[in-house]
This record gives sequence, structure tokens and C-alpha cells, in this order.
Amino acid sequence: MDKSRSLGPIANFADRPMQPRHGGQITATKHHYFEVVYTPNEARLYVYNASQLGVNARYIKGDALMTVRSSGQSGRFPLEVVAQPTYTGDLGYLVAKVDVSQVQDGDMDVQFELHKLPSEEPSVSFTQAFFLTRPPLPVRRESLFAADQQPVIQQSICPVTETRLGDHGDPIKLMVGDRPVYVCCEGCVQQVQNDPHGYVQKTSHIVQVNSTARRASPPAPQRPQITLAQLTANDRALVQQQGTCPVMDGPLGGHGDPVKLMVDGRPLYVCCQGCVGQVEQNPYFFLDKAARKSRDVATQPTAYVATEIQPPVPNAWFYERRPPSKAATGGSCCSTGSGASCH
Repeated sequence: MDKSRSLGPIANFADRPMQPRHGGQITATKHHYFEVVYTPNEARLYVYNASQLGVNARYIKGDALMTVRSSGQSGRFPLEVVAQPTYTGDLGYLVAKVDVSQVQDGDMDVQFELHKLPSEEPSVSFTQAFFLTRPPLPVRRESLFAADQQPVIQQSICPVTETRLGDHGDPIKLMVGDRPVYVCCEGCVQQVQNDPHGYVQKTSHIVQVNSTARRASPPAPQRPQITLAQLTANDRALVQQQGTCPVMDGPLGGHGDPVKLMVDGRPLYVCCQGCVGQVEQNPYFFLDKAARKSRDVATQPTAYVATEIQPPVPNAWFYERRPPSKAATGGSCCSTGSGASCH
């Protein structure tokens, strides 16, 4: 097999991420990866093909346009080839020699314009935000705890996808150096590992913007108080009146004793423990749904036989989310047949 052959076009960088070989910032185009290392005196550019193999820099031409955001000053600097001895196996790199020691991280845009690349993509233009290249920050994954709830609310946005944390399930907590960064899903972890400094900076900016917006906004309404309560024989009539689980739309008692919740002092019954989290996310939505359902099924008996049980430990982890779609709340949470279990 010819190892120098490139794979097909890079359709999605998230599907084929690349670890920086020199600790720089990675940018992907349709057929190439580019790694830029910023030092106080120069910007080095390494070129790779879609297979993440180095491309000989000897024949590539181009320049770098640097624009300082705060002052508006800009300059164009030629990219010079720095060749390496053949026996080293290093294909060389391009360099723009310029003193950037006085430029603050994030205060400059650097646009690279390249020509005479391999034929599948002979010309390329891409832009990066300037950040001095530093020794890579360690990125480690940690478990979420109740103490993370407030930091997640303060960040609220995934720095990779820029979508709301919690929209795709529980966020993932990454410790980048000594700074927590929360991302929305598994696909974002590699992105942070590729550019830890950049995502720490972006996360700090998001938290700062959110903090400013909250100070300018009226206080949010108080969250409803939700607690798990113990079932007793006195709940039989209320369970029969409600009739169905408002989360899964199945009959209460069909999967064993229902779970009783108190939402601001009002009882609400769900079919199993797996539905508790849904109610915690949208309590008033499900209270209203149960009230409407109970009017329709008040005369229908259920399979419930009340017994006294100890409530499970409440789930302290929840997020503000939009009311679930019909598809999300329909259907059954349980399999059928022997040995089946809920959720």
C-alpha cells in the first residue's frame, strides 16, 4: 500500500481529528490539515495531507496577513521555506518572521494564503486567532457531581459547538490544566484536546459574557421544589384518578409501584424511577399534562396495589430545557418479556 496516498476529502474534521505534532493550532480544509506554531518572533506553518502525512513545504508559496483587533493595524508577511536535511525525514515548514511579542492572545487575526499546494487543492486561504504556542495543557476527564451544577449554569454554552449544555444529555467535564471546561458531548472532547489553550480562552469569554448578561437581566423565577415521597395506601385513589404516567403515557402500576413526587406540594405519580429526571427538567409541563389526562381516565382502574416503600435518593442533577417533543414523551420506557427492566 502506498502510504503517501491521501485519503478522500475531509468531510468533517470532527470525524477525523488530528493531534498537533508541534503543539500548535490545527485548521482543516477540504484536502489538508495545517498546524501553526506561534512564537514571539515568528509563525511556523506545517502542512499535512488528508491522511495526516506531512507535505513537502519546498514548493509552497504564500504569505500571512496579520491584523491586530484592538488597534486595527495590519501587515502582510511572506512565508519562507525552512528546509530540513533529507536524511532527517522532516519535510520542512513555512515561516513568517515577525515580532508579535507585544500582541495579546486573542487580539490578532492571522490569515494564511497559500499556493502551489498538491493538485487536489492547489490554493487555500484560512484564518486563525493568534495565541502564543505554549507547552500543551493536560486535559483530563472528570465525573460530574452536584457541585458542578452552578458552574455548568454559569458557562451554559459548549465552547466547541456553541449549543446549550444539557441539550444532548449530561455535559462532559474536562479539566484543562486547573480550569474546568464543560462540553456537550463525546465528539467535543477531541477538539479540546487538540487546542486546550484556545478552548480555555473561549470558555472564559463565554462565562464573562453570560455573567454580564445576567447582571443586566431581571432575576429568574424560583425553581419549583421537587421531592420524592413515600407511597402509602392513601395514595391509591390519587393514582387511580391520574391513571397514566405523564412521561411515558403508560398505565400507572404496569411496571410495579409508581414513584410519587411532590412538586411544590402537589402530588405527581410516574411509572418508574427513570421518569423522575424528565419531571425534574419540566415539572410544570408534566403537572399540567397529568391533570389533563386524569380528567379523561378518572374512571379507569389501574394495576397499582399500594405498598409502603422507601423512596430512592433524589436526583440532584437537572437542567433547564425546553418542553420535550411529542416524540420524546411518547412510547414506552420498558421492554416486554421476562427479565425486562425499565430504562
